[in-house]
Amino acid sequence: MITLFSKTKIWARKASEFVAVMLMTAMFSFFLLQIFTRYILNDPLSWTSEASTIIYIWVIFWGGTFLLRNDEHVRFSILQDAASPFARVIFSFITLFAIALAFIVGLPGIWDYISFMKIERSPILGIRFDYLFSIFLLFSIALIIRNLSNIISLFKKWSERSSK
Repeated sequence: MITLFSKTKIWARKASEFVAVMLMTAMFSFFLLQIFTRYILNDPLSWTSEASTIIYIWVIFWGGTFLLRNDEHVRFSILQDAASPFARVIFSFITLFAIALAFIVGLPGIWDYISFMKIERSPILGIRFDYLFSIFLLFSIALIIRNLSNIISLFKKWSERSSK
């Protein structure tokens, strides 16, 4: 039986995918509009380039926050793959903990910078930079939560494996 949590998780993933698709569609549409106005009409629109850049930033952090699973992230695992199973667990713990700690320590600075950027606006569209960069704060918080939950699941798997 599918639990309410599982249903909510599936719905949230589909909603996140929908948002990413809409952002990519908007970015691609603005890109095509820029090509059309620049090369066909010979009268380029300046806002399309800025909008595409802003949406690109949001797509990258949105996808990294909500859509990429742990096994889909880029990894440099040459040493880890060559190590024993116990050493792999230690490497994973150190990596997960170090990244979580770095973002935890950096969180106040990230918040301060984003809050400070409310005084700046994008040059063409006039969107406040604190709104534009707020996705990075969400990304940072999600990364901390993901790494801490991965540490917990790592210990659960290791304790189950060692108790057998």
